[in-house]
Amino acid sequence: MELLAVVFAVSAIVGFLYSWLGLAYAMTFMVSSALMGLDVNSMLPYVLLSQAVVSPFAAVIRGRRVVDVRLHFRESLVIGLSALAAFLAALMLGVRVGGYVKLVFIVLLLVVASVANMLENENSGGRRDSGNGLNVVVGVVVGFLKGVFGSGALPVLIGFQRLMGLSIDETVFRAFVTLSIVALASSVPYILNYGFEPAVFLSVLSGSLLGVFLSNFALETRYKRELLTIAMLGLAAALILNLTVMRL
Repeated sequence: MELLAVVFAVSAIVGFLYSWLGLAYAMTFMVSSALMGLDVNSMLPYVLLSQAVVSPFAAVIRGRRVVDVRLHFRESLVIGLSALAAFLAALMLGVRVGGYVKLVFIVLLLVVASVANMLENENSGGRRDSGNGLNVVVGVVVGFLKGVFGSGALPVLIGFQRLMGLSIDETVFRAFVTLSIVALASSVPYILNYGFEPAVFLSVLSGSLLGVFLSNFALETRYKRELLTIAMLGLAAALILNLTVMRL
């Protein structure tokens, strides 16, 4: 019961930051699992399935601050469906990649995504049309990462779309819609390979939904991009320390 209570509390924090800042859900959970001494791969069934459930709620909350919701929703679906196709190709590989390798990959991706997030000024007027072709390519990359590593989709989506000149709210809204599709599909092989405990899933899901709900009342700030970058770099630093300890 103590472990479930801790998982619930961590889930609430992760869900809040996911909805409010767009901080990577699966990636943050994987880092948290490693810091708590839990097996990363065994937690992925619960993390991915709960992400598929909470992402639509987070998208609704973020969508209220997006001007052209229909346009962004349509382009997100293109990326999401492309990611599903790529995930099928990565299916047999993902469940064989060890937890340590996945965590090392997360560190690298967090650093790259942090840099990409700060490159483009959303008020600079530099918005560019991504087009369906480029959305498909991004979807394939996202699907491959999600299938092989169980995470990494959100930082890639944020980095790509920020470089396209989208605002942070538009970027995160698109990512939430895309991940509603991708996370559901990517949870299947991990459930089949690592099993599924309903009590753990309910702790993760209920905590995450509470966090997303509370984010609806969070104060707005103009520094979301900077806070997101700080959060990603903080996760990377904590994970580097954890990986160093694991190697000692």
